[in-house]
Amino acid sequence: MNIVLDTNALLSATLWNNSEAQKLLFYLINMNANLYVSMPIIIEYQKVMQRDFKFTEQETIEATTKILKIFQMVTPKEEVNIIKNDETDNKILECAICANAQYLITYDKHLLNVKKFRNIEIIQPKEFPQKIAHNRHVTCLYLGGANTTYVTEMGYFKELRKKDRVQIGVYLEDLCFCFLFYFFFYCVYV
Repeated sequence: MNIVLDTNALLSATLWNNSEAQKLLFYLINMNANLYVSMPIIIEYQKVMQRDFKFTEQETIEATTKILKIFQMVTPKEEVNIIKNDETDNKILECAICANAQYLITYDKHLLNVKKFRNIEIIQPKEFPQKIAHNRHVTCLYLGGANTTYVTEMGYFKELRKKDRVQIGVYLEDLCFCFLFYFFFYCVYV
């Protein structure tokens, strides 16, 4: 699966612990997704870090180096002019096109208003689990007592009251982890 995070999602994923974007980034890394970035995204990322977050040049270089260990760099060849309100957002679409991305993850309202461009779905980080669940076989795992259900959602556990139980999925590749959690839960609390 090929995925592009735009600058604001990338900033959220790397600067704010426990943000939706960071949880998603960790999830994508664990599922071996192909993550892509382009030079215009990196340049904007660096500018915002220094201008808005007062990062030094050295701190910015260190953060960028870490990103480039995770993301693959692409050089877009095709120019697009889809977003008229903020033409710099077109650079993000160009990266997604070049990467043959299925998803572009963003908080940017101009990009989100496009919703889908070619075969690229443009979504917020919090929407990704639902999108991926529709494309996979999903199962549900109920654990605990009569009033509790534990399920995974993007790799972290959530507790639901009995009346709130819905068919929330556990991705099959996370099932092994769930059984380990159940074993731990059973050994500690039963």
